[in-house]
Amino acid sequence: LALAEYAHFTSPIRRYPDLVVHRALKMVIDAGDATGRRYGANELGNLGQDLSRLEKRADESDRYVDTFLKCSYLRERLGQTFDGIVTTVVEYGCFVQLRGIGIDGLLRLEALDDDEYVMEANGQAWFATRRKQKIGIGSAIRVVVTNANPVEGLVDLELDAPVPAIKPGRGKMRR
Repeated sequence: LALAEYAHFTSPIRRYPDLVVHRALKMVIDAGDATGRRYGANELGNLGQDLSRLEKRADESDRYVDTFLKCSYLRERLGQTFDGIVTTVVEYGCFVQLRGIGIDGLLRLEALDDDEYVMEANGQAWFATRRKQKIGIGSAIRVVVTNANPVEGLVDLELDAPVPAIKPGRGKMRR
């Protein structure tokens, strides 16, 4: 915006920082308005730090409760199969987001016991050497939930069925 001064707030008021901005602006616009309030620089600095900390804590609490409830749901469904998408590949396995639930679970490398898996050079996929299978970011796979810990927000997975082998191509298409 290239402005020396700028204020951002929502209306209707949804958060306490918005209320602080509204009160300060009302005081500037109409000093006689009883709902306006003059804040000192130190007070605004302290309010900003405190309110940012509290908002961050509220966001963390919201995420924790969301994960807790999803893990509790899965805890009642141990052994069930779900469709998932690989979201992250790490040196100890990969994370799979369960479709329709929106939570990531860990598919450990030890759980991939149907073949010898090696990480591709780019670090974005595991490759099964015998069956020429690839499990990488974006791969659609079916997994079984083996454990769900609501308190820690952790979900453990195993592969439900072997990942389809990569079919050899016929070469480049000609036009």
